[in-house]
Amino acid sequence: MADLAPILARFAISHESIDVQHLVLDSRKIKTGDAFIAIKGHSQDGGLFVESALANGAAIALVDEQCECTFASDKIIRVAQLDKKLAQLSAQFYGKPSEELALIGVTGTNGKSTITSMIAYLAQVCGSKSAVIGTLGWGHPDKLNALANTTPSSVELQAILGQLHQASHQVVAMEVSSHGLVQGRVACTRFKAAVFSNLSRDHLDYHGDMQSYADAKLMLFTECNPEISVINQDDEVAKLWLMQPELMDAVVYGQGKTTTHTGRYVLFDDVQYSGDGLSAQFYTSWGNTEIKCPLYGQFNLYNLAAAFATLLALGYSIDLLAQAVSKLSPVAGRMQPFSEANKPTCVVDYAHTPDALALALQALQLHVPGKVTCVFGCGGNRDKGKRALMAQAAERFANKIIVTSDNPRNEDPKAIIADILAGFNDTTHVLSEEDREQAIKMAIEQAEPEEVILIAGKGHEDYQLIGTQVLPFCDRAQVVKYLKGYGQ
Repeated sequence: MADLAPILARFAISHESIDVQHLVLDSRKIKTGDAFIAIKGHSQDGGLFVESALANGAAIALVDEQCECTFASDKIIRVAQLDKKLAQLSAQFYGKPSEELALIGVTGTNGKSTITSMIAYLAQVCGSKSAVIGTLGWGHPDKLNALANTTPSSVELQAILGQLHQASHQVVAMEVSSHGLVQGRVACTRFKAAVFSNLSRDHLDYHGDMQSYADAKLMLFTECNPEISVINQDDEVAKLWLMQPELMDAVVYGQGKTTTHTGRYVLFDDVQYSGDGLSAQFYTSWGNTEIKCPLYGQFNLYNLAAAFATLLALGYSIDLLAQAVSKLSPVAGRMQPFSEANKPTCVVDYAHTPDALALALQALQLHVPGKVTCVFGCGGNRDKGKRALMAQAAERFANKIIVTSDNPRNEDPKAIIADILAGFNDTTHVLSEEDREQAIKMAIEQAEPEEVILIAGKGHEDYQLIGTQVLPFCDRAQVVKYLKGYGQ
């Protein structure tokens, strides 16, 4: 609880003392003593919910002047450009918690969830109480609270950071989406370090073109002013960024033994792939070490190098980090393997972009060359241009393919599948099955025990969006069901 009056005074708004529990954007989540924040969004006008928020117990309602609000009450305070003041107001209300934490922002198209989880896990093993914020939720990686967006609203973000600080967390690794950056959700948030993974086609329905998408990601480094920048030097977009003056002292990571970069580095090489995972030699500015971990795919080495570089730059011991790596386990829905005796291994992954699908399939080909099946679909009401590209990625790196539904939303699943099928040059080894459960069942039944099946696209999700319905569906549960034979 805090007195809102002195905080409002910073914005030249006079009001008598008023104790408030929390700032809340959703009127349905209002509890007695909260302050309701009404702003005009892309699809909804918060002003229309002021009456219900007050009825639910809101102590006060801060209403943007652009909102339509005909309801009258002495508990309503009109604020000019409230949307632009929201991040600062929230940070002030919750005591600027990011300044009390080692907050690490991770952006990029692929790998954000895995990198944040790796950072949190490794820091925890090295003695720092750690948490994550992102697509999978927020809190300790093994006990997450649900989040609606990868990067929460500025109000929700400051509240979460405040709770994590009060619970004595020291390190927080959060995913920072391009949407979140453009919409100012991380404004007034201090980042100890910022990490860039890679850039490939995604979210063009929102950003319009790749340059705008890249510019949005770059904002984490140029406008959020992190103390430490960690960049993937092998990414083509990042190579251009590293020529900018503000990123010339960045810590870089990537594959190889040497780098032309003049700053600090973490590189990996001499990689060995096995049925149990990976081993590699790490060459770093902090010394060299060998790591072994139960993970699949070269891209996980990139993710691990990003986590390593971040924590080394923050002062963690390379010896302790190398020991902690051996105990890493896959993040839920991120190249997560499932196996049963005399059945094919199934790997569930969130890969939903052409680049991510290609990387996942390439990774599995290293372990079982020529024996990889891919089950995937594409989301409805999203970038249609990537459907053919997903097909091309699957055709290039999978040996058998089953095209199915992802989250069709309001599109006809048959039409989405037709768009994907049109992207193949040769459909000899391609099947289609609209029902995702049946597609997974078919893949398992048709594969030999020594083969691997990648079920891609939904990863950690436990629902399927069909029409306006949110239906329970979990790839991991379906895989377990058919591997154990319960569905037969």
